Amino acid sequence: MRVRSMAPPGAAETIPKPSTPWWRRLSVRGAAMFRPRAAAGVDRGQVTVFVVLLAVGALMVTSLVYFQGLKLRAGREAGNVAEEAARAGAGQLNRAQVYRTGVKSIDPEAAVRQARAYLAGAGQRGTVTTVGARRVRVTVTISRPAPMLSLIGVETVTATRTATADLVTGVDSGDGQ
Repeated sequence: MRVRSMAPPGAAETIPKPSTPWWRRLSVRGAAMFRPRAAAGVDRGQVTVFVVLLAVGALMVTSLVYFQGLKLRAGREAGNVAEEAARAGAGQLNRAQVYRTGVKSIDPEAAVRQARAYLAGAGQRGTVTTVGARRVRVTVTISRPAPMLSLIGVETVTATRTATADLVTGVDSGDGQ
């Protein structure tokens, strides 16, 4: 069986050789998309701009994660120091009042002194106040240097936490008695 040609009568029929790659059989415009841009002479640096923008975005996200990590660490440290100082202050029982009246309360001066001593021992500063007769409140502010973030103008990371401790006396056996 013979295949009919689709070429108009009298026109020379050009059939590509079977060894010709498929991309060479495309039109001139189609073949240009398979050539590298540098070879075509139309390199305009579009990929370079994309890579620069991508690198800047990645650097910004990394800096944000680093900053938040510093902030969380400073906050956790401030909270821990405030809680321990408040507990140290709340443990100062006013023994004279307990012996005289039987009412258990903290000694305000001793509580403030003990909480400040704990803060000084931890190398931190803070405010210590007594709230009522059975509670001590401590507020601690911690500042940490931010070495990598100084490039964008952030020199330090600061976190403030407040903790309150109550005077608890006696032993609770947990069975409701």
